[in-house]
Amino acid sequence: MLAFLTLVAGCDSVAVPFDPAANGDDGDDIAAPTGSADWTVDCNGGGDFDEIGDAITAAADGDWIIVEDCEYTERLNYNGKSLYIQSRNGSGSTTINAASGGYAVQVSNGETSETALVGFTISNARGAAVYAELASIHLEDIVFTDTTGEYVIYGYGADLEVKDSVFTNNAETTAVIATSRGGVDMSGSTVECGRSSIAFYWAHGAGMVDNSTVDCGRGYAGYFEHTTGHIMRSVLTGNIYSENEDDHPEDSFDLYNTVLTGSYSAVYGSFAFKHVIVDGGRVDYTNNVEYPGVNEVYNSVLMNSNCAFNVDLTTLTVANSAFWDTAESCEGTALVGQNGNIGNDPQFVDANSGDYHLDRGSPLIDAGDSAVLGADVDGSDADIGIYGGPFTQDGGW
Repeated sequence: MLAFLTLVAGCDSVAVPFDPAANGDDGDDIAAPTGSADWTVDCNGGGDFDEIGDAITAAADGDWIIVEDCEYTERLNYNGKSLYIQSRNGSGSTTINAASGGYAVQVSNGETSETALVGFTISNARGAAVYAELASIHLEDIVFTDTTGEYVIYGYGADLEVKDSVFTNNAETTAVIATSRGGVDMSGSTVECGRSSIAFYWAHGAGMVDNSTVDCGRGYAGYFEHTTGHIMRSVLTGNIYSENEDDHPEDSFDLYNTVLTGSYSAVYGSFAFKHVIVDGGRVDYTNNVEYPGVNEVYNSVLMNSNCAFNVDLTTLTVANSAFWDTAESCEGTALVGQNGNIGNDPQFVDANSGDYHLDRGSPLIDAGDSAVLGADVDGSDADIGIYGGPFTQDGGW
C-alpha cells in the first residue's frame, strides 16, 4: 500500500506519495486474510451464496469473501463495507461479467483502505469497470477487458491501488485510468490504450507507477494536471504531458529508471528524469518566471530525435547524461562536454529491439553521478541509463 502524507495544495487537500528516491520502495501491500473465509460464493450451489452480491449484502465490515471458479453475471457495489473479495483460483478462472449494464464494481460510500478485489477478470462493463468516489479499493490480479464508455477505472477523491493487473481489449473513449483529487498506486501491470488516446489522466492528486508497461501508441501514456508523482522502472509508449497551476511549482512528475518512447511536455511546475531513456522524443518545458520550477535530468540518455530539449536551458539542469543521434538543444545550445554529458555511441545490446543493457566497453558504464540516487546495486559507480543506480530494472524490483 502506498504510504501517504497530507499536503494542502491550493484548492484541495490531496494525498501525496513519499519520494521513492529517499525511501527506496513503495510501501507495503494490503495484508491478505489468512485462515477460513467468512463467506463463500459458488455459482454451482456449493457455497453460502450463488452470487457475489448476496454475499456482500450478508457480510459485515472487515469480512473475507472467497469466490469459486465461475462466470458471475452481476455488478458489485460494496455499499460502504470494507470487504476483501477474492477468487479461489485467480483471474484466469473467475469472471465478473457486467453484461453492459453499467459499472462492474463500485465503491462510493467511504470504503476504507482494507477494501479489496483480488483475482478476477472483469468484462463488459459500461461507463467504467471500477467506479470509486470518496473511497478506497485495492485491485490485484485483475484482467480488465471489453469495457465500453469513458474509462476503465474512474476515481474521484479515491485511493486506488492496482497491482499485477492487465488492461486489454477495452474501448474506453477518454482514459484507461482517470482520477481527480485522489491517489493512484500501480505496480506490476500492463496497460493498453483502447479507443482513447490517454492511458492515465490524473488531475489534482498524486500517483505512482512502478514496474509496469504502458502502450498508448502515439497518444499519451500520461496526461497529468496539478499532480505530484513518480513513474519508476517502467516502459512507456506514448507521450507525457504535465501541467501545473501557476502558484504550485512544487508539483512534480518525475521519472526514474524508465524508458519513454515519446516526448515529455511540461507547463510550469517541476520535473526530474533520473536514469531515464527518451528514445525518439524530446523534452518541452514552459517556464513560469514568477513561480519557477526545479527541472533536472541526470544519468539519462536522449536519442533518436531531431533535438533533445526545446526549453529555456537556463531553467534546466542536465548532467551526466548521454546524447546519441540527436542534437542536444532545438535552439543550438551545446550540452555535450559539460557537466559530465557525453555524445558517444551508448553501445546498447539491441536498442532497436528495446534491449537497453550496456555492452562491454560502453562509455555509459560508471559514467553517472552516484550522488543523484545512489551507486549501482553491485556497489560500483552509477551507470547512465535505466540499469544504473539503486532502482535498476535488473533487480531493483
